[in-house]
Amino acid sequence: MSVHHEALDKAVHHISLRSDMFTARFGRINEGVVRIYLYLLPGGQAAFDNEFNFWFRRKRGFKLGARKFEPAILALSDVPPEYKHIAFQGFEGREGRTIYHVYRSTQEAVILEYSLRWGGNFLRNRLFRFIAQNVKIGPVQPPERAAAKYRAPKMARSERNRGSDRPLTATEQQEVTDAISRAYALLKLNPADADSVRVQDAIYEFINSVLERKERLSRDELMELSVTLGSLWGQTVCDAIGWQWCYATVEGDGLFAVARPNRSHYVPPLRFIHKQLKKRGAPEAVNTSLLTFNLLKAGSLSPAAPKYYIELG
Repeated sequence: MSVHHEALDKAVHHISLRSDMFTARFGRINEGVVRIYLYLLPGGQAAFDNEFNFWFRRKRGFKLGARKFEPAILALSDVPPEYKHIAFQGFEGREGRTIYHVYRSTQEAVILEYSLRWGGNFLRNRLFRFIAQNVKIGPVQPPERAAAKYRAPKMARSERNRGSDRPLTATEQQEVTDAISRAYALLKLNPADADSVRVQDAIYEFINSVLERKERLSRDELMELSVTLGSLWGQTVCDAIGWQWCYATVEGDGLFAVARPNRSHYVPPLRFIHKQLKKRGAPEAVNTSLLTFNLLKAGSLSPAAPKYYIELG
């Protein structure tokens, strides 16, 4: 096996692993390449978002023989629970096909690519199986101690319920509905034929256009865009993965939210979009609206008890 490491800067590292050329020449069709992209956050946030969004938008599924693709296929075997995980497939033209595994925590992000020529077998590739079973991410264990399996920490009974929520009132629901209508008009989308993916792409591009403007938004413009785009962003989450609108009160802070049915996690969409719009000119000015939606849709959530109200976004 040949290994190549390239450090683009202190926050971004690329590692490529290839099947040994001597043994591979007897079956070149199954010669595999593994690329590992490591991003230290927040310094590598922009590079990670660009790489992830580029490949995720070009994803294309394919069968692995007679087997349908599942996120667990070639996933790393022992990953700390604080890492969110998403997996998808794609084509690389004449070079072949690729399986992508993406892991992200608050401190780092990892993109793991398995690439194989047309006709190769992902499930029988020895390099791929070795990587999935042996590559570790997260805190380094002391060499004299065996790496223990990561387990979600047990929470004290008093920590399991940090908040509460109620359904939106009729007036509040109408406010959200009116804001969604204004957002569709702003983005020039027809609600009848715009699915959640198209809507999220439009929101992402609109926020990027705001971040690229020379002039700043006024306070009223910022508030209006936060309400309109935030309402539509939250509604697409409800439509795509079955979350629910509510008025949540978490540790004394009350706000509009979309939450999982068991209330383990929630996102305050108006505040989330407000935060994206205020990134203009900041060093961390990276729009994560689309990335956050994709992670939610993929079910990449940290372990949490029902009614624990972990805020995302």
